[in-house]
Amino acid sequence: MALSQYNVKIELREILLKDRPDKLLKISPKGTVPVLQLPNGKIIDESLDIINWVLKNNDSNWKEVNYEEQKQIIKINDEDFKFNLDRYKYSNRYPEQSKDFYQKKCEKYLIQYEKKLTENIFLVCDEIQIVDIAVFPFLRQYANIDKLKFSKSFSKLNDYLDSISDSKLFNSVMKKYPVWSLDSKKITTNFS
Repeated sequence: MALSQYNVKIELREILLKDRPDKLLKISPKGTVPVLQLPNGKIIDESLDIINWVLKNNDSNWKEVNYEEQKQIIKINDEDFKFNLDRYKYSNRYPEQSKDFYQKKCEKYLIQYEKKLTENIFLVCDEIQIVDIAVFPFLRQYANIDKLKFSKSFSKLNDYLDSISDSKLFNSVMKKYPVWSLDSKKITTNFS
């Protein structure tokens, strides 16, 4: 979403994670997405690092409000919430604890986010910030596990996710593109 917000033009290569191309694995052996290869050859293969690269190279107001708090929320989200979310989503792969155990661990953070949304439209203020862009995908994953239960348990978070999901910014990056192959036609976009 940062690439779209700041009109960064890229060559897009849509892939299937179940069929990762060798070219992806060559530049980023961990094989996760997104991956951004800069013109100088540098590889950025973490979402937050891509967001920060975009913000560093553009005049942004996404860090203007409570930036230290934003960084702390992102850190907790990336280290703790995501850890428990993966175990909740794929509980059959993590039999050390029950699915309910991991769900309750996630809910501890969701309760805090729900409280924040009683004070602001977004997590730290009334304008979208880097924290919203960074945690939104993980909150959305959690909500999609059981949408009905989520909407009943976390009504403010549900509205928050809906407002971002319905936004022009989000929809600009959710277009479907053909899966890339070596003989594919080049797709260049700024998502607008």
